[in-house]
Amino acid sequence: MARALLRIVREAGRLEPVAAFQVEAGLASSFSELRQEMDLVDNDDSTTIAVISAWTQLFGLLTFELFGQTRNMVIDDAALFRSAAAAMATVIGLRE
Repeated sequence: MARALLRIVREAGRLEPVAAFQVEAGLASSFSELRQEMDLVDNDDSTTIAVISAWTQLFGLLTFELFGQTRNMVIDDAALFRSAAAAMATVIGLRE
């Protein structure tokens, strides 16, 4: 699933997240290798951490949905999922 999101990012081209995110120095080489492997060379460390963070949030939201953790929190679970996914897309700079 993570690589599927990275492919979407690659197809979108250069992203501009809503904020600049700090990345620890030790991640820079890992991110560089990942971007080379996935042909994401147009994106920087800040974008890479934003995308990975969005993926983990989406995964968590999906897990909550599958195990009923959002039940009784909102009436429309599907709307919650769509809205949260759209928010994550906005944070990483994906546009409709």
